[in-house]
Amino acid sequence: MTKIKPRVIIRKKDRIEYILSGLCRYYDITMDELIRKTGHGKNCMRKRYAVKILRDEADCSLKDIKFAYGNKDEATIYFIYQRITDDMTVDKTMRQEYNNILNFLGI
Repeated sequence: MTKIKPRVIIRKKDRIEYILSGLCRYYDITMDELIRKTGHGKNCMRKRYAVKILRDEADCSLKDIKFAYGNKDEATIYFIYQRITDDMTVDKTMRQEYNNILNFLGI
């Protein structure tokens, strides 16, 4: 896994694209695999990490994240965000994975 180099990103659209494409490189998947509809499995966790990073590290609103995921409902995005935030408070391996992703992205 090659660490990507951080860069200065100004527009939210560019930050969203940078983070999502970085996650695709981290997990060695396509953008379609990351954003497609699925309710379970590895891809679901990848999507949760993406939402948390976009919300916490890129200062994206629920509306911004909603458009990145094909106009999902904002309540769904908020639920995803709350779920991973709650899970990370008790699950050490999830926190470690999140930190590994942040390091990979250079955030």
